[in-house]
Amino acid sequence: MEEREYDLQVGQELRIEIGFEQVLSILLEIGRAERFGEELPAGTWRNFSGPNRFAIFTWHGCKLKVAGTFLNVYTSTTETPMPDYLLAHGQINRLRYEACRDRRVGPKILVVGGSCCGKSSLCKILLNYANKCGWRPLFVELDVTNNDMYLPGCISAASYYQNTWDPVLAYFYGHTSIQSHNTELFKSLLGELLSQVKTRIENELQYSKENHKDSYAPRNNAYASGCIINFPGFLDLNLCENIINFVIDKFQTDIVLVIDQERLVSSLQHRGLEPMRLGKSGGVVPLENEYKNRLQLHALNSYFSKHQIHQITLTFAEIKVFKISVPSTPQSALTYGALPQGEGLLVSQVAPTQEALWNSVMGVLTDTDVLRSSICGVVHVVEVDEPHQQLKLLSPGYLQSKNFLLGSLKMLK
Repeated sequence: MEEREYDLQVGQELRIEIGFEQVLSILLEIGRAERFGEELPAGTWRNFSGPNRFAIFTWHGCKLKVAGTFLNVYTSTTETPMPDYLLAHGQINRLRYEACRDRRVGPKILVVGGSCCGKSSLCKILLNYANKCGWRPLFVELDVTNNDMYLPGCISAASYYQNTWDPVLAYFYGHTSIQSHNTELFKSLLGELLSQVKTRIENELQYSKENHKDSYAPRNNAYASGCIINFPGFLDLNLCENIINFVIDKFQTDIVLVIDQERLVSSLQHRGLEPMRLGKSGGVVPLENEYKNRLQLHALNSYFSKHQIHQITLTFAEIKVFKISVPSTPQSALTYGALPQGEGLLVSQVAPTQEALWNSVMGVLTDTDVLRSSICGVVHVVEVDEPHQQLKLLSPGYLQSKNFLLGSLKMLK
């Protein structure tokens, strides 16, 4: 296997793109380097499988070896935003220590910007830098197009430490676009998720007050780690601003980091906020819709392949399939089984037909309150046998519930 060597100077980065079914290995020979803020181990080959895009950055200079298959590897000659990202981390870290000292909830950080601008990369960097200082911030992933923490079509939250997620709290939105689907549903689920995150942090604060009265170490004060919220990318800035304002009002965010969106900065300033504007990395490139669809299918396939898959046969009488929508008719004209829920949202039961369910990915609800229920996983409908009133599902593990939530998410070919 051919090996390539790269000598990176102080402040340079090696930008890498790995295609589907490709594997690349990287060896740090001399110096120090990091990937999304995580230090690369010296003298050890690290393997990375595709699809993947990332940069190896060095603050001090380093020598790397690269081997394997890839689409593109090159040394950046453009300016990197890493110094600004480090400055943002410093401000956030200061707020964490102040929260620890004052025994209050740590900083709530909202990262916003346009579509494909590097928000997810910035969030990973901030999470890893926090880990280096001993903090364990909660990460809230709102990107339904490409949810790196969980799955496309979902919003989720979990604590992050040393490249590992704690058990994930997830809600099933069921669509991979907010612009073209139910915005009110997204805001409703978002409100539920943020309420749960807020409650968890407040409970951690109370626990620390009762059990670590004289300790100010980060490990004993998880509440002071705060949280980082990755906002979805939008093409419609008016819709974007509407949901940003919803998050700020609901969650009382402390810092808003804006990547490459002057209008958003101006809009937030008019609200009396002081957002921090950050530059976009030169390595960020827009993604075609076809590529996004392939990423989503890859994420779903990975989800089902990394667990012990069970094929489960259920009768139509055993299951309940729900969908949530905005009613287009007056409540007096609603069909039987359709129940108005919350502001402008309608929960209805779906008849289990081939047309409605085949090849769909559905959320497995944890509660009978459909609009407020989190999920304990997703299932894939592989067969709908209408004559025998049965359907077959692929489920990663034991099926904890037979109540499902349906959206537009499917296993695309």
